[in-house]
Order: sequence, then C-alpha cells, then structure tokens
Amino acid sequence: MASGGDYSLAAQAWRRFKRHKLAMLGAWVLFTIAVAVVVAPMLVPFTFDAIDLRNRFCRPSWPHVFGTDELGHDVFVRLMYGGRISLLVGVTGPTSATLAGFWGG
Repeated sequence: MASGGDYSLAAQAWRRFKRHKLAMLGAWVLFTIAVAVVVAPMLVPFTFDAIDLRNRFCRPSWPHVFGTDELGHDVFVRLMYGGRISLLVGVTGPTSATLAGFWGG
C-alpha cells in the first residue's frame, strides 16, 4: 500500500514527477518542440527544398530565423522538417517494440 491512499505505481511516479520543477520544465520544452515540428508546414513560409541562390549564406534575420545555407535553403525550415523525421523515428521504434512484445510474448 502506498502512503496517502491506494495509488498505482504510475500514479505515484506522476505525482513525484509533477513536484520536480526542472522535470516539468523539460517536459514542456519537449512538448513545445514536438508541437512545433508537427505543425511546421503551417509555421514556416518556405518549403524545405526551396532554393534561393540570391539569399545564400544570409545571416539570421526575420524572414530567415536561423539564416540560410550555401544553396539558399532556410535553415529553420530544414530543422523543422528534420525534427518531424526524428519525431517519427522516436515514436515508431518504441511503439513497434511494444507491439512486438505484446503480440510476441
């Protein structure tokens, strides 16, 4: 029995997690990044493969938040789309392992 009532192990872990301020800050940062990369097409004005040779090697500015690379690609846009791939891999791996363990075991 847990102190303070009948709580599951998950409920106890969540209560302890909520009390840890840095853990909650980290969770909010990760949540914000995840939401940003999911809605990236609505946030960014350029496509990830748009080439603009006139704006090569631009410094960070309002239209190009992180600047541009040698072909004029917007670095922020490419970072957002790369984050989508990373998020997909990060979710697919554990999900497939869980499902394989559930059906295989």
